[in-house]
Amino acid sequence: MAADGGTLMLDEIGDMPMRLQVKLLRVLQENVIRPVGSTDAIPVNVRVISSTHRDLQQLMASGQFREDLYYRLNVLPIVIPPLRNIKGDIPLIASHLLMRLNQDYGRTVEKITDEALEELKEHSWPGNVRELESVIGRAMINMKPAEKVIEAFHLPLFESEKSGQILPGAGPIKPLDQAVADAEKAAIERALFEAKGNRERAAELLGTAVRNLYYKIRKYRIRP
Repeated sequence: MAADGGTLMLDEIGDMPMRLQVKLLRVLQENVIRPVGSTDAIPVNVRVISSTHRDLQQLMASGQFREDLYYRLNVLPIVIPPLRNIKGDIPLIASHLLMRLNQDYGRTVEKITDEALEELKEHSWPGNVRELESVIGRAMINMKPAEKVIEAFHLPLFESEKSGQILPGAGPIKPLDQAVADAEKAAIERALFEAKGNRERAAELLGTAVRNLYYKIRKYRIRP
């Protein structure tokens, strides 16, 4: 009801469970909603925008996405190319992300050097803009408080991609259970960072239950 007369953005529509797809389709067809516990239908006038990184036609073929809902939503499709195909736009996108992260972190980082931008352009970006945001955020964390410019050495390393193989970690070999625990902790910290501290969203990114994530956070003493 809060979106009545406005626009409703549905992110990652391809991950919506089938039971919710049925309810959304009914809303789009009838332009009414029924609040939980009520039998009264309330008319709504909402513009719906949806997004997904998944192939909805492939999901339809496998029975994971309703065909009728797909055609209801696919009125004006806008295809956004992956970041690896528009690397020339990385400086502009990175500049926008830098301004937003400055606000989030309370920093005043002014720019990214050309050398650092060239490093960013060499990466394949399987995680698209979200991965770019994460990398810039980690670079800002690596900076000293007085530093105002992101240099190439502030960026996370991409050596494993440049060499075409997975490189072994530096330092002494750890016991397997310790190595697994360290990797698990790092994955949780990254998910929490990308989710901006939202633990429910972080659990989705990690493919685990929220209860399990809370347990791991306490186990590894991860600070929010």
